Amino acid sequence: MDVPEIWTVTDDPECLTLELTEHGALQASSATKSSGAVSAEELYEFADGQEEDWGTPVPVTYGDFQGLVCAYEQGGFIWRRWFLSNGSTIVFVTYNGIPQVAQHELTAAETILSSLRVEREA
Repeated sequence: MDVPEIWTVTDDPECLTLELTEHGALQASSATKSSGAVSAEELYEFADGQEEDWGTPVPVTYGDFQGLVCAYEQGGFIWRRWFLSNGSTIVFVTYNGIPQVAQHELTAAETILSSLRVEREA
């Protein structure tokens, strides 16, 4: 994915953290299914299989990936959770931020997500 230089990028062992301000964060991680493609049903299981209410999953497409996004507010923060896949690859992305910055940061985050591409090994 293409990340503008204005974002601070931290490559943690468990995820990639992107910050535009100190009041919000976009975090992404990925996994590869051992056999077969990730199905739409599996994405819905990820999105619906949580104890807390993440809202109704809505279908989305970003770059080479398709999946679901859940939108909700909790604890004074705006949240988005994306469950995206392409073939056997699943990408899990979470955003949370305070309401004063969330709309601007979410617009920028969706631009970054739109640049998601599958890298093919040569």
